[in-house]
Amino acid sequence: MFTLEEAKHRGFRQATVSRAVSRGELLRLEQNLYRHPKSDLDAQTQDFAVACARFGSNSAIGGLSALFQYGLLEQAPQQVWVIVPPQTRSRLRKYRCLRTETSSVVGVVQNPYFRITSIERSLVEALRHSTKIGLDNAIRACRQAFKEQKSTPEKIL
Repeated sequence: MFTLEEAKHRGFRQATVSRAVSRGELLRLEQNLYRHPKSDLDAQTQDFAVACARFGSNSAIGGLSALFQYGLLEQAPQQVWVIVPPQTRSRLRKYRCLRTETSSVVGVVQNPYFRITSIERSLVEALRHSTKIGLDNAIRACRQAFKEQKSTPEKIL
């Protein structure tokens, strides 16, 4: 995946990228975001990568999306849940923003294509935002993490 600015930095013009998209040599994921059609990204990874690219370097996948990614929820969420700074807003229904003032570095794991909150931060954020996530989902995720030994109460504290 790459942005138009990255393509320009490597010597490609906007017209060249547009022609490649029209010929099917590139896929346009969103405004200013492209990928090669034969890349090995699955749908969920692509959605997470697009969300992190859209909301910037201070964002990370969190909430129900992170809990599902770690196998702590059974049902996939309908939206991509993203942890963002308090001033960030989005009207797109595809994304659910959890605004927090907690540093975007604390408890965030960098994957090759996107950033995601760690298991411990995901559980803390689930309890913290239990009105949005659902208290039953948060408690079920904590119990599942402890049962599968993915985390401990000491790590969460």
